[in-house]
Amino acid sequence: MRAAAGPLAALLLLVPLGCFRGTPGARDMRVRAGATEVRAHSTAPTGTHLPDTLSHAQLAAALRAMRLRPAPGGRVVNDCDEAVRPESHPVDLGGSVGRAWLVEVGGGPRMLTCYGNAGVAFWLLRKRGEDFHVILADYGLLAVLSTVHHNVKDLAIGGPGFRFPVFVWEDSAYRRRGWIPDSLMPPPVH
Repeated sequence: MRAAAGPLAALLLLVPLGCFRGTPGARDMRVRAGATEVRAHSTAPTGTHLPDTLSHAQLAAALRAMRLRPAPGGRVVNDCDEAVRPESHPVDLGGSVGRAWLVEVGGGPRMLTCYGNAGVAFWLLRKRGEDFHVILADYGLLAVLSTVHHNVKDLAIGGPGFRFPVFVWEDSAYRRRGWIPDSLMPPPVH
């Protein structure tokens, strides 16, 4: 692992697979009921303003697209049956996608490693009108690359190991296209 990945990367190497069950797009997570807002962190370039939260209505729409329903306090139930608060991050992807939202669901108080070596389940959502559409869903730490396809930035999914899958934009979604070595992997979206 790269030194820049820090203690989280070292922890991920030592973590058993826990409750890892399929891909986020294929599972049906349960929730406990009502919603507020999800705090977000921007990856926008300096000087660019992106909202740092999803409103109640936006969160509900995003969770519907992810096949999740709103829960009290903005929480959802992860794959290990624990209520957790998802985190969201606006991500500037450029081209026809523009700004997207990365929503991550991690482990809870009893099972910090719910998603095993991957760390978190994530969904990358594109907003069109009032609706959100999933353009990539997987497990791991999402990183935005400097390369582009169809004028939209390429992505990589990090985790333990020495090479990571690269995803490129193809009209309406990201598709897996190759690998990037650990030495060239940028920091994940925060």
